[in-house]
Amino acid sequence: MTEAFNEEFISVYGYLLDYQGFFSIIRKNKRTVSKDRQVFDTYPIYLKHTLFFNDDTMKKVRNLEVSQRFFAYDKLKEKGNKHYNRGEFDTALEYYERAFGVFKWLDYVEE
Repeated sequence: MTEAFNEEFISVYGYLLDYQGFFSIIRKNKRTVSKDRQVFDTYPIYLKHTLFFNDDTMKKVRNLEVSQRFFAYDKLKEKGNKHYNRGEFDTALEYYERAFGVFKWLDYVEE
């Protein structure tokens, strides 16, 4: 039996982050996409997930001053802690990733 902390995280957005998903949809120039993809693949999984947290609420929070962003960060972290304590680890991880996305995130910009 393997220990839980040695298990690989399976992303709920994995189908969008592989070669058949997100980047195959926006493919225009194969050379550019493969170059951009190499850079994208170097990012950690929690940073890649910030592509999907672009709802209006997150956009408003990201436009606040840094000192005001800490309040949103704390609320998201507390919600994540509540789900973690209940054993809902996937939901907790999503809240933690959203909390991270308050300060550092990726944006997809079409050319």
